[in-house]
Amino acid sequence: MTKEDFIKAGYVNFGYISPALSSESTYPEYIMENVARAIERLKKIHKDDQVSFVFMTDLHYSVTANHDIRTRRLMNAYQDIKKETGIEMMILGGDYVNDGTKDYKLRNYRALREYLKDEKWFPVNGNHDDNSIWDLCIESEVSTHHLSAEELYDEFYSHLPSLGAEFDVVGQELYYYWDDQKQKVRYIFLDGNDIPYSVDEKGKFNYTKQHLFALSQDQINWLCDKALVPPEEGWDIVITAHAFPRWCQGEVQRDRELRYLEVIGDIIDAYRSGRDLKRTYFKNEFEVCVCADFSKYKRGNILACFAGHHHADFEERSQTGVPIIYTGNVIMYQYKVPRIDGDKTELLFDVVTIDKEKKVIYTTRIGAGQDREILL
Repeated sequence: MTKEDFIKAGYVNFGYISPALSSESTYPEYIMENVARAIERLKKIHKDDQVSFVFMTDLHYSVTANHDIRTRRLMNAYQDIKKETGIEMMILGGDYVNDGTKDYKLRNYRALREYLKDEKWFPVNGNHDDNSIWDLCIESEVSTHHLSAEELYDEFYSHLPSLGAEFDVVGQELYYYWDDQKQKVRYIFLDGNDIPYSVDEKGKFNYTKQHLFALSQDQINWLCDKALVPPEEGWDIVITAHAFPRWCQGEVQRDRELRYLEVIGDIIDAYRSGRDLKRTYFKNEFEVCVCADFSKYKRGNILACFAGHHHADFEERSQTGVPIIYTGNVIMYQYKVPRIDGDKTELLFDVVTIDKEKKVIYTTRIGAGQDREILL
């Protein structure tokens, strides 16, 4: 594909589109049967007093026949789960629509939002979501196709205050928390691509959110001073972000794109162990400082963290043992999880049930992949 064809296509035919569908049915029997299996399992393990939600991530939706049919199938499966179990909270892990021109990106957001408009959904910001990759892809000398945090809020986050979500400054950032007063759970939603837009003398970004993860000082202050201070001591906490730092045997790995997320890992572990954390990170444009004595906090219990980004299922643990649970991409793309047209593997999402008494996180899989049981 030439550069000109690439620009014209707006990513529609580049990288993310599945093979032609074998059926146009919006709820084929093979998906219904898989959903019925999941519902049967959920009825055995789910209780009304448990922490439960649906987790979907990396939709990469576009306004095409393939994606519309698959998204209808996805929502029909979700509706059955909600009807039979009463689990209505939906957490979305980022990367919602395909990349392209700014107009194309906005059209995709608005079409996807129509599918979600009647649901109780909570998004986090992914590295594709601001569209800053597009100017990089077309080698533009001036960055004009990105969406600001204010624009993204208007398109995909503006419904959240009506659900009771708490932002630090409404309409100006994409991180927030929501309290489930009945279950005494605080859900924290982080923006892992909260980086400043720095441009060169021509007006081109020096870096894009596509290839760099970081938290601003404002978000770190909010996380330590507000989000991690629940209404009462002993509340449970669930944290979602598009990505977290990678851990290996309890040590943070300094991945090229994720290296600036090291600070999240340190905050999680210092908070869980109730210790003082005073440290300055990254002696460059991304410098941030943490100054929090968590031993003096009215602390909650971090149950787990949930993320996407890698288009794969796996689990890691922070240094203090917090489970970091990754889930593969929702819609059928041939990447790390095998997907077959005309098969249940066209879809992929989890229903999460946390049994605190048994100290187990159950993830019940709809579509490609397997159910999981992860110890708290």
